Amino acid sequence: RKPEDCNHKCRLICYHDYDSQAQRAASKGMWAPPHKDTGLLTALVPGIFMDSTSGQRLESCPDPEVGLYVRDRRGAITQICAPAGAGECLFFQVGEALQIVSGGHYHAIEHCVRGPPGPCRGYERASLAVFFQ
Repeated sequence: RKPEDCNHKCRLICYHDYDSQAQRAASKGMWAPPHKDTGLLTALVPGIFMDSTSGQRLESCPDPEVGLYVRDRRGAITQICAPAGAGECLFFQVGEALQIVSGGHYHAIEHCVRGPPGPCRGYERASLAVFFQ
């Protein structure tokens, strides 16, 4: 198979600290607003947090409510975190294309990334997403 025949995409996503309360308000506190992916599956490397100034990786996010959230079939919203002690892992999300080709057996997952509770918190978040079309 030739690379140009492949329709998978990979994206390194970096969410930067808000510069002001107005910037945070304009995004409604979301680094990524609620949405569903359009492909079959999305593989995600769990987000890491880094000091905005030094770029050093932080042990964890200083604000525990920041990060990836999903809405389940019943409408409940849950924060998604790697299990404690799991080491390296991947998350997978069902996209709209898989919902269609499965005849609704699988449901696309609405998800978002909540940002920090205020501006100038001193950290940013990075993640890697692979979209399988």
